[in-house]
Amino acid sequence: MSHHKSSIIAIALLLPFVLMREAQAYLDPATGSMILQIILGFILAASMTIKMYWRKIKFYFSKNKVQPETGLEGSSEAQEVAIEESTTPKID
Repeated sequence: MSHHKSSIIAIALLLPFVLMREAQAYLDPATGSMILQIILGFILAASMTIKMYWRKIKFYFSKNKVQPETGLEGSSEAQEVAIEESTTPKID
């Protein structure tokens, strides 16, 4: 029933575009420039998102499933000790 209902809605939305004979519209150069900026912005945003998550994407599709490097070495306990040592004031 849901498929039938969605088909009727799709036909109702597309029917006016199919029956339209001519359009009384004008696209000025600014509109074309705006459309170009939207497309380029989308492409750049998508490429930066892929760049930021590249290691995770590569890990997801890799065959050997080795965890990506996070830039942090050692266990979490070793990291906590290193943080404490770097934040503790040294007395000479």
